[in-house]
Amino acid sequence: MSPDPVHDDQQPAPELPAGAVVAPRGVYRLEIDAEAHPDLAGVWMRVTSASLGQLLEWGFGQGLRRDPAEVFRGFAAALIEWNLHDPATLAPVPPTWEGLLSLDHGLARRLMIMWREALTGVDAPFGGASSGGPPAPPMPIPMTPTAS
Repeated sequence: MSPDPVHDDQQPAPELPAGAVVAPRGVYRLEIDAEAHPDLAGVWMRVTSASLGQLLEWGFGQGLRRDPAEVFRGFAAALIEWNLHDPATLAPVPPTWEGLLSLDHGLARRLMIMWREALTGVDAPFGGASSGGPPAPPMPIPMTPTAS
């Protein structure tokens, strides 16, 4: 009896038609605000975006409508890397679902909120004056009395 032939399960990547563009997926490098969270100063992570369908399903921007575990799983799937180390062993914490589960609840929640804010466009307040040109002239105020 001869051995089974080796099958290559990996198909070659399909070629794009001329003029086609691969839809980009955003990648963010997020850092903890050291002023707001001095105990977490220096913590950073790189994460991918999520699809519009996921955001709508999770209810981002309207309060979470889904089980928080589902949203945390989506966050874990978006993790690329971070600079977190286990406090007991000093070993790197992997940026995975299992790594996320090993974190302190408060830290895991803070990281997920940072990711959510990056996805939904909640930006820090604008600083300084606009450099977009001179201010607009004041609008005229009608001075004629109106009939009541």
